[in-house]
Amino acid sequence: MSFSFKMARGSNALDPSGQGWKSALVGPVFDDRGTLTTSVLGTASVETHALVYDPVTGELDFDSDRISRTELNDVVASLKQPLVLDTTTLGFVELLLVTEALIDLRRPSVAYLYLEPKNYTTPSVTEVLRRRDFELTDEVKNFVGVDGYSPLLSETGNHVVAAILGYEGARLDSALELPITSNSCHVIFGIPAFRPGWEMDAFHNNHQALKAHGLGTRIRYAGATDPRACYEALLDLYRRKHSTADFIVAPIGPKPMGIGAALFLLATRQEEDTFLLYDHPRRAFGRSREVGPWHVYDVSLRSTEK
Repeated sequence: MSFSFKMARGSNALDPSGQGWKSALVGPVFDDRGTLTTSVLGTASVETHALVYDPVTGELDFDSDRISRTELNDVVASLKQPLVLDTTTLGFVELLLVTEALIDLRRPSVAYLYLEPKNYTTPSVTEVLRRRDFELTDEVKNFVGVDGYSPLLSETGNHVVAAILGYEGARLDSALELPITSNSCHVIFGIPAFRPGWEMDAFHNNHQALKAHGLGTRIRYAGATDPRACYEALLDLYRRKHSTADFIVAPIGPKPMGIGAALFLLATRQEEDTFLLYDHPRRAFGRSREVGPWHVYDVSLRSTEK
């Protein structure tokens, strides 16, 4: 199974009315970007609904209702088409599960909206040792499985891990504390980054974990705003792995790369050997300031079997 992508980018004012969207799914607002996306979607004749995944129960909050995974398909089926997912505010699991539902419902396509940050929130510049830190999360939970995508981890297990990295090196450290074989781990950095120079922040913040686990020779790159490049990088790694190894994806980097990771998991799910490793971070309020360029990723879900 494969997907086709159509990507658009703009730095002018975002105008959803020109996209033809009829409904939208959004998540909680944490910063200026989320305020803008939810505002413009809500005022452009787009029927907007909130969706939040609960990693403890595996249920979801849809507007004011608590629904189960099995009810999600019915909810998605009731939404007007075309549908846009505001990945600026939605979490990774929400976009994965909704896209899965759309495929199961044989919907022809989906659009993903993403607004880049103009600036991330950083600690005081007087704290020299933390000058490259971006305060993106208040809390990172344990790596909790998502039903249907959870791997069986073992230090002696036969698996390949692909970690998509961002600016929070502690998340990679936590992943590598799990019973996985670090010599079977590969990492993908978002390069080109959102802004020139930000790739150095990602390298710096992950350097210690890369060095400690000997990952310096197993690094790949895909554009931070290019889900297709991430999707193809994962497919390439997957095709190169041993045929009997489980392939585990840890999407702990930029959200556009997370879109690529979600589509990879869905493209390969029939093989029953690709899995998700995710730590369900609680995003920090005020995590970014002001708004950068917007991106719209239109993806055809009428996939071709390979």
